[in-house]
Amino acid sequence: MSARPAIRRAGPADLDRIVEIERECFGTVDGAFSRRQLRRLLANPNAYWMLGADGLAVACWLTASNGRARWARLYSLAVHPKLRGQGWGGRLLRAGLAWMRARDLSVCRAEVNALNHPARRLYARFGFQEVGRLPGYYGPAVDGLRLVLHLSTEKSAAAGDTSAGKRSQRRGRGSSGRVRNP
Repeated sequence: MSARPAIRRAGPADLDRIVEIERECFGTVDGAFSRRQLRRLLANPNAYWMLGADGLAVACWLTASNGRARWARLYSLAVHPKLRGQGWGGRLLRAGLAWMRARDLSVCRAEVNALNHPARRLYARFGFQEVGRLPGYYGPAVDGLRLVLHLSTEKSAAAGDTSAGKRSQRRGRGSSGRVRNP
């Protein structure tokens, strides 16, 4: 039996792989990042990138603040189509939430395409609440949904309930939702 590929921090050397998965998972409707944008995000000291499944799953969080409070934004979560439904979205979310806790960030914000029901189910399972609709966020007639998660109220799946990954596998499709600002 082979070991499951690990999740690790991504860096500038991973740019080509991240560009590739970005193109595989997000078309022009979902606003795929350009190579230049990804290079800048990888160099951003407020960004935390994770790469899993030998580069076929990737997530990016950013820390943000307004002078009174600090929070995280799940900026992007992408799982290659051939790996969806295998729990990679949940594994990346759990790792990102652990990163948030280590930095005393108690709120996570994100956006998701309103039509991406598998991603919406994944985020709901982790306790994200849909708190607003964003008309035309991903393009004409393609709405987004604003999400928020308060870590103090997150659900058991985010805290490490391994049955969540098994439920995702049975559904047959994992997350591929763009959950970021344009």
